[in-house]
Amino acid sequence: MQKDFEKIYSKLDTFMKDKNATEKDMDALIKAFINQYNSGTLDVPETKLDKAMAKFDEALNANSEKKAIKLAKEALKLDPTYIDPKLFLIPYEYTGEDVLNELDKVIESEEKRLKKEGYFDNAGEFYTMWQTRPYMRALENKAMVLIQYGKMGLARKVLEKMVKLNENDNLGARYMLAAVYAYFEDEKAFNKLIKKYKGDNSLSFLGSKLCLYYKLGDNKKALEILEEIKEINPYFTEVISKNIDVEELDDLDIDYYQPGEISEVIDFIVTAGFLYASSLGLADFISKHSE
Repeated sequence: MQKDFEKIYSKLDTFMKDKNATEKDMDALIKAFINQYNSGTLDVPETKLDKAMAKFDEALNANSEKKAIKLAKEALKLDPTYIDPKLFLIPYEYTGEDVLNELDKVIESEEKRLKKEGYFDNAGEFYTMWQTRPYMRALENKAMVLIQYGKMGLARKVLEKMVKLNENDNLGARYMLAAVYAYFEDEKAFNKLIKKYKGDNSLSFLGSKLCLYYKLGDNKKALEILEEIKEINPYFTEVISKNIDVEELDDLDIDYYQPGEISEVIDFIVTAGFLYASSLGLADFISKHSE
């Protein structure tokens, strides 16, 4: 869905090119574009990026890893500036610290381009502009690799940068950041983040909040949060306490989750598993107070 949005807006940019439209004309032109796009009558030249996006779609839908890698490389040849196939290929071509080095090269190059073209003048609204979305995905990739490598302080800086550049946080960086704050037992930073996204009472926040207060030794507060979690997702205590058959979890599609369902718990574990791994007594605490 995200990539479809970018494809459409790439074509819209081509459609609007050289039209010298006034603000008054914009609505009519956009309506004309939508009508032509939906009816299949849109006649605009394909850009290098359009072709690369189409080829990368093939890579993502390939029936084998070998074919996916081949198609991703072809997409990159069509448009060497296209970030997504670069991000896709890095784990296949590099290991260890080289992964981070390559991610840094991609991020630094794209950041330089975006600054030159004025996109950083809109800091805080990244992801409302389709041109900045691949850059945000690159930052997300780097944050996840840093966490995987145990470089939590560096991951914290990247995630803080993400929520600063895109305050609406379409990618959900705030949830990973909340888990990092809890890992560092930084109650002040954690609560500041919660306040920023007031009204978001999701499991992704509450699960990290529970761990934070457990780590701080505030069992009373932790139990209050545990009761909140039980109300919004009854599967949480079962999964964390390992009272659910592991084979039952293997069939779940974690690309999508339903609030209140077991898939939401799995999504939380994918995001904040490192936090719970650092709090080995928490599962027993949850189990003891869930009987």
